[in-house]
Amino acid sequence: MKKHGDLEEIIKEINNLLQELVAISANGHQKKSTGRLDSSDSKKKFIGPSGGIKLLIKDSFFAKPKILSDVVGRLHQDGFRYPTKTISVYLLRFVRNRMLVRLLVKNRKKNEKWEYAERK
Repeated sequence: MKKHGDLEEIIKEINNLLQELVAISANGHQKKSTGRLDSSDSKKKFIGPSGGIKLLIKDSFFAKPKILSDVVGRLHQDGFRYPTKTISVYLLRFVRNRMLVRLLVKNRKKNEKWEYAERK
């Protein structure tokens, strides 16, 4: 009889835990869905490396010419963490699509660097 009482207590405890899990998952699901609705409107258009660059264009970051390291640094600040090579490829795509222009800048040390700016 002792075992039967223990079994009933275990079943009650399992049922209580299941009810807690259902309540937690229902509350957690509602929080996620409201959070997604809030962020989807503002950042839905700005996903991935191209989205980060579009965000910079929208914020007039390229009003003055910027070198690649400036662009990568600003994207990192905004939470777009991609390798420099990836950002470079996407910048070239924006140049090809005529959303940005690329300017060659020569330094005294004969280093040539590209600057990216908004197309006017």
